[in-house]
Amino acid sequence: MRPQWRSALRLGSALTAFLSLLFVFIQPSASAQSSHEPGPARQTLSDAGGPALVTPTKELDKSLVCRTPKKVTQRPVLLITGFGTDPREDFSWSYWKLLPAQGHPVCMIDFPEHQHGDEQTNVEFVIHGIRTMAARHHSKVTTLSHSIGGVLPIWALHFWPDMAGKVDDVISMGTPFQGTLLNKGLCMAQPSCQPALWQNGEGSRFLRALHKKSLPEGPSYTVIYGEADQLVQPAGVATNLAGAANIGLQKVCPGRMMEHHMLSADSVVYALVQDAIKHRGAAVPERVPASVCDREGMPGFVMPGIDMKSFEKNYFTYVMTPYTRGLGGPRTTAEPPLRPYAENVLDEG
Repeated sequence: MRPQWRSALRLGSALTAFLSLLFVFIQPSASAQSSHEPGPARQTLSDAGGPALVTPTKELDKSLVCRTPKKVTQRPVLLITGFGTDPREDFSWSYWKLLPAQGHPVCMIDFPEHQHGDEQTNVEFVIHGIRTMAARHHSKVTTLSHSIGGVLPIWALHFWPDMAGKVDDVISMGTPFQGTLLNKGLCMAQPSCQPALWQNGEGSRFLRALHKKSLPEGPSYTVIYGEADQLVQPAGVATNLAGAANIGLQKVCPGRMMEHHMLSADSVVYALVQDAIKHRGAAVPERVPASVCDREGMPGFVMPGIDMKSFEKNYFTYVMTPYTRGLGGPRTTAEPPLRPYAENVLDEG
């Protein structure tokens, strides 16, 4: 990699650390805080067997932004972004462009409050997206998620029985399935915190409920993580998902160093994503050609087809935006309570 790009990626990691500290020392006004974000008092069962969605259908429809190629030859893909990020910032210059060119219909989700709020609300947008795409294209759907967005398809698959029959591959990039000490520490070090950060902190009730069930049969599960990910540590532990193919970048390319935000544009991650999509089952590192490890410098270090001018212009904005948005986002003084359908699972023992 060219020296200026090594410096850029290091600076991106340093910016992440600095902006994380702002979460602790800069607080929103008291009006932006609450003790918890209340869920519905009761969720009835839907025809599909899972809890009925409480978010209005009009709002769910509006959140789904889709792109369909003239000739559809591949399964549809639902792109799910992470905390504090607009999906266009995360995907518009990468998978949003490349997948339709390969024949995949693609949708992105515009989460309310940039996914700062209760994950039990956010997951309803994922469920609606999967159901809509499966019905529209008469096909199973692949989900491709970045950061904490990857937790949502797993939650949906656990608690909505119709999901397993509608999903083909579940692929995540840098997702803290076990939670992170960073999220937990940020929330405990200040009077209030974003609901989604509480829920994705190590030991949260949300994540305990997530892991009470085994992964449903049917879909294939690929978890991709970076050993140098500055936000999701310890590497390979915080990201671990039992029953999935858990693949570190250094299993493919020894010594590969990639920071958290760049995982959604990295060329090795892209090769693993393509392997999972094109083959039955999860990605297999041994099928990725060794030549992908030889691509040094930009643009070789990022996935093919990326608009490098857009990348160079927007990278630091992309890194900084989740944190600057978070300073004014919704906050609560404790983790949101589990909704009854999840509380019941946690109470089973």
